[in-house]
Amino acid sequence: MSLILFYNRMAFGWGVSPLPYGPLWRLYRKLLHEQFNQHEVMHYAAHQEESTRVMLRDLLGTPNDFCAHVLQ
Repeated sequence: MSLILFYNRMAFGWGVSPLPYGPLWRLYRKLLHEQFNQHEVMHYAAHQEESTRVMLRDLLGTPNDFCAHVLQ
């Protein structure tokens, strides 16, 4: 089974890695780099910390709903 077929069956077709190299791959790679380079990810720290606090608070309140809290 090809890797592309595997990704499509597993619903991972949205990523860059299963794409064949070409203009679309280069565009996706450029867009990803613009949003996730080492300087840009620093802007996400506050949001990540707040999301972590919310998840931990929810887990303390209802630990049996672990999957629901993690997948929010």
